[in-house]
Amino acid sequence: ATYYMDQGYAYANVNPNIETDPKKRLVKLSYDIERGKKVFVERINIRGNSKTRDKVIRREMTLAEGDLYSATKQDVSRRRIQALGYFEDERVQISTSKGSSDEFIVLDVEVAERSTGTFQIGAGFSSDEAFILQAQIADNNMMGRGQAWQIQAQVSGQRQILYGRFQDPYFLDSQWTLGVDLYNQSRGFGS
Repeated sequence: ATYYMDQGYAYANVNPNIETDPKKRLVKLSYDIERGKKVFVERINIRGNSKTRDKVIRREMTLAEGDLYSATKQDVSRRRIQALGYFEDERVQISTSKGSSDEFIVLDVEVAERSTGTFQIGAGFSSDEAFILQAQIADNNMMGRGQAWQIQAQVSGQRQILYGRFQDPYFLDSQWTLGVDLYNQSRGFGS
C-alpha cells in the first residue's frame, strides 16, 4: 500500500486473498489492488504552534501545497519537525483528511511546543581566583524564528570571559546557515 501511496494514490485499497490447501500444506496469497485517483496536497494546516512561526515548520516539510501526495514524504516531514527540538516528540502528528474533491488531500500538522530557553546562574570561590560568578541565557527558537542564540559571562578575581553566539540555520530563507560567535577574555596577573 505504501508503494502506491508514494505514487500519489492516497486512497489505494489493498485487499489480501488467502486460499489454503490443508492437504498439500500450501497457502496461496494474492492481493487485489484498487489504486483510485492520484491525489495532490490541497492545503497544509498547522495547529498548536503559539510561538513558532508557520514558515519554520513548513520549511521542514518535504511535501508542499500542490505536490503529488506521498506517504513516505509525510513521515519524513514528521521526523524533520520532531528533529527541530521545539516540540514534544510524541505530540508531532501529521494526519490527512479529504480535500475539496477526490483529487485533493489536506494535511493537518499538530504540534505541542515545549520550552526552548535556558537561564543559568552560579557562584563559587577558588583559592586562585577568589570569587567566581557565572551567568548564561540561551534560546534555541528565538522569537519563534528557528534561530538560536546564547550569551554567557564569567567573572572572577583574575579574569573576565564574555561569550555570545547566534545561529540561523536558514539564513534569509535559503539553504545557507549563518553562525556568529563573539568571544572576549581578559585576565589579570597578580604579583
